[in-house]
Amino acid sequence: MILPSLQVCFDNQDPSGCWSQGRIIMDNSYSGAQSLVISTYEIASVLSTTISSLGDKHLISYLLPNIQLFIHKLLLTLQYTQESIEYLTPETEVKEPYEGWCTDHKYNLPMIESWTTASVLNYAINLYSVVLSLNRELVLNDFHFNDPSADDWPEWRRWDKFYKNNEPEEKIKVLEYLNNNIVAQSG
Repeated sequence: MILPSLQVCFDNQDPSGCWSQGRIIMDNSYSGAQSLVISTYEIASVLSTTISSLGDKHLISYLLPNIQLFIHKLLLTLQYTQESIEYLTPETEVKEPYEGWCTDHKYNLPMIESWTTASVLNYAINLYSVVLSLNRELVLNDFHFNDPSADDWPEWRRWDKFYKNNEPEEKIKVLEYLNNNIVAQSG
């Protein structure tokens, strides 16, 4: 269910990195509202949060065949996001402009919306988490290891026999010490 849902969302993203506005509800079926829209930033926030949560659970490998495309599409949104920052000069003594985002410019005036800006923040943080998760997964996939509990592991290398027959220091009994103080304690 997750992968097809993500695929549908990314398939409907336009080349600029945006998603079209949600449908307008005209019949007032949404209590007290004449319209309902979903912004690009909110969609990007949900998508990056979803993928990030898979990374937190080490399930991002489930998305590996598509993840590079998904990240590319989220980076398109990041580019659009960077190009759509609103700068407002405050009417106070502070000279630095406010920066943020807006999806609904009422009366064609520049403004910054806290909801939209919070969505961008959530999206950006989760996109960073997605990239870290992907990098972690790619590095882990490069490691090759043998499982000592696997059936094909040689008998002479199994710990219970190895530590008894391969002691490098007869006087000190290093392997016996490791067995008694670490292996036995962990098992």
